[in-house]
Amino acid sequence: MSPKLSNKTLLAGSILLAGAAVCASLAMRPAADPLPVESRSATLTERAKPQDSEADALLDELRSLTEGGSVPDFQALQQTLQSLVRKNPQAAADFAGSLSEGSIREIALHRVAQAWATRHPEAAAKWANAIRNQEERGTLLNGIFCEVAQSDPAKAIQMAETYDMLSFSPGMSGNLIQQWATRDYDAALRWTTAQPASSPRDEMVARLALVRCTTSPEEAARMISEQIPAGSVQEEAAIAVVSRWAATDPEGAKAWASSFDVAAFRERAMKEILLGPNRSGKSRD
Repeated sequence: MSPKLSNKTLLAGSILLAGAAVCASLAMRPAADPLPVESRSATLTERAKPQDSEADALLDELRSLTEGGSVPDFQALQQTLQSLVRKNPQAAADFAGSLSEGSIREIALHRVAQAWATRHPEAAAKWANAIRNQEERGTLLNGIFCEVAQSDPAKAIQMAETYDMLSFSPGMSGNLIQQWATRDYDAALRWTTAQPASSPRDEMVARLALVRCTTSPEEAARMISEQIPAGSVQEEAAIAVVSRWAATDPEGAKAWASSFDVAAFRERAMKEILLGPNRSGKSRD
């Protein structure tokens, strides 16, 4: 006698059979062929071809422009380099570095550094820092930092510090700190006063004094007298401040200039004040 099955048992069996049928159906269905590795690579290559092709065309144009060691059209050279930097900055850098010593190489390197710095300053600085010629390295890094300073002078100073470039050119460090101070004087002052005594620091204090002179010439005068040691940097900073101070308050400028100890220095300052708007002496920008 066959055992009597309950309704629940029959339902469970039906579900299992249906599930098994579905699994069998899926197993029998042919799987979609995966894209071969070669095909995937080919697809990626096809996608990259237009940009690579454009970069190759620009390189061919650059080679043509510099063929024979002379450049008939410097504007075309610079524009083509800028276009190549947008497509492939490393290729542009490699081309510029492959040129022989001379003005063409100098211009090409500078243009690559400038164009690259506007897009990816960190990558541009890393490239420039790897250049073996120390004079080229310093000049290119200087240009990169100055480019960065136009939009973010604080970052430019930090990058210059990272690459140990603040002592490379006191004038460069002075320019960078002046741009920073124009945007955020207090931050630039705090950073500068925290630096150890050095020629670059003296130059930076001089530039800070020049910025401060527009709102408080008395404070600018104190900075020069107290924070810059006697010497050419202090003298030039004082003359620059006296010239600007005299434009709005000649009596105040004269009172400070009369306190200068060195007679020749004092006479030079007084002359700047007397010349006034017609003075011919050069002052810092």
